Amino acid sequence: MALPLYKRLIVLRLLPSVFFNQVLVEITSRHIAVITIAAGLKKTVIDRQFLAVNAPDDVFNQLTIALAQQKKHKKQKNSLLKVVVASEFVRYLALPAHHISMNNADKSAYARAAYHEVYGNMVDDWQIQCDDAAPNQITIVAAMDQQLITHLTVIAEKSGLELVSVQPQLMPVFNQLKHALNLADVYFGVVESNRLLFAHLQNGHWQSLRSVVLESDWQSQLSSLAKREQLLTETNDNKLLMIYAPTHESAKMHMIEGWTVKRIGLSAINNTEKHYAMLEVA
Repeated sequence: MALPLYKRLIVLRLLPSVFFNQVLVEITSRHIAVITIAAGLKKTVIDRQFLAVNAPDDVFNQLTIALAQQKKHKKQKNSLLKVVVASEFVRYLALPAHHISMNNADKSAYARAAYHEVYGNMVDDWQIQCDDAAPNQITIVAAMDQQLITHLTVIAEKSGLELVSVQPQLMPVFNQLKHALNLADVYFGVVESNRLLFAHLQNGHWQSLRSVVLESDWQSQLSSLAKREQLLTETNDNKLLMIYAPTHESAKMHMIEGWTVKRIGLSAINNTEKHYAMLEVA
């Protein structure tokens, strides 16, 4: 006997990947990576594409080309598009804890005012998203140019896709790994294609977040950030640093004096192609 309509709709919301193809996209200033996963209970990859980006203005042209190629799949209709955006397109702020309850509108206004103090009127064209931290916790805020969202929406519609999410890469990374970061005191490093993120968490709550341009010797760069943190905290106690660097799986982690350095990742996923490694969390 068929399920009633309302129950079918609930199932569709809870298990969209069972009924629809998913097109996962990673956008950086240097490349676009696309993975198409077939509808069903198993994550079966049916297409992969990796396109170099030669100039900033070329990002959307390359994405249009990549998504056009997805149309060769018979199940393309009603496919879901999920986009992760590299941190070079994102500006983060850590708002101090406030001890009064705010609704979403007030919290967004507070965050926008904080961005205005740093970046001025260009903030008017940004889309700002706050995490759901409690009033007595530091709030991490991410801002992206609204024009980026608009371009992605238009491209999705032209490609016959439903754009369901646009997220900074850090967000799905954290959501997938937060169970391992729910410690009393831990530092978290994320090595992206062009940025190095360095965060501090306590009991799973954000304390600080830095985003810097990735250098060729990123391990030395990471060591410098760790030593700077020791100076700021005025303590040499042993600190734990967890590193997520899926595109550098073969690199042996360097020791940092005063720190315990460990890799963190999704052990259930085998990344044989580093071009698509950052999409493992999407």
